[in-house]
Amino acid sequence: MNSQLIAEYDAALAALESFADLAGDPCEAQTHFDHDAGTNAWLTRWLHHPLTLLRVFDSLYAGATAALSEVSLEIALLRERLVGGGPGGGKTEDDALAKRAADLLCHEADLHARVGRQAEERILTARTRALRMLREALKRVGLETSPHANESVGDPAKASEAWSRVETYRRLAEDVHAAASALDAPVLPSDLVARLRRVTARRPGSASGGSRAPGSWVAATAHGLFASTTNAHRRL
Repeated sequence: MNSQLIAEYDAALAALESFADLAGDPCEAQTHFDHDAGTNAWLTRWLHHPLTLLRVFDSLYAGATAALSEVSLEIALLRERLVGGGPGGGKTEDDALAKRAADLLCHEADLHARVGRQAEERILTARTRALRMLREALKRVGLETSPHANESVGDPAKASEAWSRVETYRRLAEDVHAAASALDAPVLPSDLVARLRRVTARRPGSASGGSRAPGSWVAATAHGLFASTTNAHRRL
């Protein structure tokens, strides 16, 4: 009766709401936006983990919606058999069908409470607040990418690290944009996402990268992304 699906769905929605609750107090949220645990830990906590959580929840939501349709169809078929009767039926078979129908009706109610109209507002609120937090976290990454790249000018070793940060930002921007698109809630304009793809395809030292020093090229690229991202967030 899809008991595992329901348990996983409930756990995913509860986790999503826990993260989304952080969007209720901007001051508290900003307090949490520090790198005391290190950059990688921060990215995992505020971007990678919630993005994965959104994908898992959306997958479970689709599964629960499909299960609801299947249960409703089976209930309709059982009703036809119970009302119409069948050759060679009998009380024992009718009782079994009636019990099956009762079980399915309970299961239908469980699923409907999770993905039906009455649950829509709860789900929408959780996803919208989670995306708001993702947007703020992504903005933080954009704000930190440009200054770090400026420090890499003239230092090939730092240029490589700075480029890695630009590439990380690009991937995260695309993931956040994809998550927002599923909800039809703009987080980054599509033209900015396209630009991120183009600029990060031109790696330092490649034929398309020009003759500029790697550190200088990365700094210029990051500065352009920083400006574009700042303007994009101002329009939201």
